[in-house]
Amino acid sequence: MNVKQTLKQMLPAPVKAWLRPYKMKLDQLRMPANLEGRTHTGSNHELLRKMRAFSQKYEDRYLHAMLERGWINPGHMFDEIGEIFSANNKLFLVGTQRDVERLSQRLKFIGVEIESLTLPDPRKVDLDYIASRTACGYTVIIGYEDTQLASMVGDEICKKGAHFTNVNIFGENSFLGGIISGQEIYCGIFSAYASDKVYLTHNNILITTICNLNCKYCLNYTPYDKHPEHFPIEELKKSVDIYFNNIDMVGLFQVSGGEPMLSPHLKELLEYISDKFREKIGTLCFVTNGTIVPEDEFVHFCKEQNIFIFLDNYTETLPRIKKTFDETRQKFDLEGIKYNIPKLTSFVKTFPPLKNNLNLSEADLRKKYQQCHIGVQNLRNGQLCSCTYHAFAENAGLIPVAEDNWFDMAQMTASILDKRKLVEFRFGFNKKGYVDWCRYCNGHFTINTINGPVGEQARGRLDWDINAPTFLDLRGD
Repeated sequence: MNVKQTLKQMLPAPVKAWLRPYKMKLDQLRMPANLEGRTHTGSNHELLRKMRAFSQKYEDRYLHAMLERGWINPGHMFDEIGEIFSANNKLFLVGTQRDVERLSQRLKFIGVEIESLTLPDPRKVDLDYIASRTACGYTVIIGYEDTQLASMVGDEICKKGAHFTNVNIFGENSFLGGIISGQEIYCGIFSAYASDKVYLTHNNILITTICNLNCKYCLNYTPYDKHPEHFPIEELKKSVDIYFNNIDMVGLFQVSGGEPMLSPHLKELLEYISDKFREKIGTLCFVTNGTIVPEDEFVHFCKEQNIFIFLDNYTETLPRIKKTFDETRQKFDLEGIKYNIPKLTSFVKTFPPLKNNLNLSEADLRKKYQQCHIGVQNLRNGQLCSCTYHAFAENAGLIPVAEDNWFDMAQMTASILDKRKLVEFRFGFNKKGYVDWCRYCNGHFTINTINGPVGEQARGRLDWDINAPTFLDLRGD
């Protein structure tokens, strides 16, 4: 951080607010022209031309357009937008005090200059000032946690001629219901090109495939898994080491199962991750179905380590687990644990497959993958799987292991090309343009409207043979 940045951080917020009008006038004098149509000169003019052309060409479908091309030039798929990010390599954040602080904290690892504008009331947005920042080397992020509000403000700013705000670039979709905000989706590309850093939005690691429930439409395919197991702790630690040695920041890192609370290694793994890599994680969390009341020591540990918990609620379908679920929740409340109870009204039926899945052509499978790709990837043995459902299907023995569906992080070097390949893979690129499981999976809720009751239990283990498959019967399953 240079002296100018250090002094800027030392200024109290009221002083910054008082100086802002003078800064705006100074910036306008430095700008080649305003953003509403007068002639531009010099490099800024060329950059603004590229920004406008980019926005007009792709609108909000840039990632989809890239995936449609296929992985034709690994390490260079995002060069077009990367060139703009390399030039506009400073960040300007707009939002409430909470939004701005959250984003500043999350994005400081990139090591670029970050300026912010706190606007509690979005109806009083200084559109001209915000729009001017794109001509001063900034990429603007509208940081309101409310994505509709962010889009509304972004639209108004774009009308001023600032064609490179998050309404086009950082806000293509929200992710995980706001736990990871839309602003972070493009952060992986920005960090790779603005400062050669690797940012991944989300990854999960399975600690066990053993579960005390047997949900018929489990996304981990528990009823089909004939050899459930707890994964060895040393194997898990090695995988975690490989992962974090190759990235600079992950938005959310999740330990999942099976039921993680059944694993004898849950606390040890969380402690290992937290001790060695906590500064590289935005949110560290695990998932539980609330059927196992945690020990006081473990709850206190979660509080100390600031571990977030996804507490799945199946009590409506399974009233027999309500007592333990309520006790678990009460313990979290008493300790002040941060947790979220997802609004689960149904499970999407990804499996068994519909019969017409098996008739899909290669082109059909690529199109299905592009439309379905949910951005959740599984870490195993130092490798990332392109689709977490494919990884679960391999774990359950439903399909054979195939290397084309995985990215081997153990083979990465420190080169920026390898880093950008990893970022591209995280965004959905792979060798075939789909995963083998696409032929059998009905898809995530983005393309699949077939639902079943949350927590409905299967009777014992279910059989399914890839060579003699049975299919989903919509008349009665």
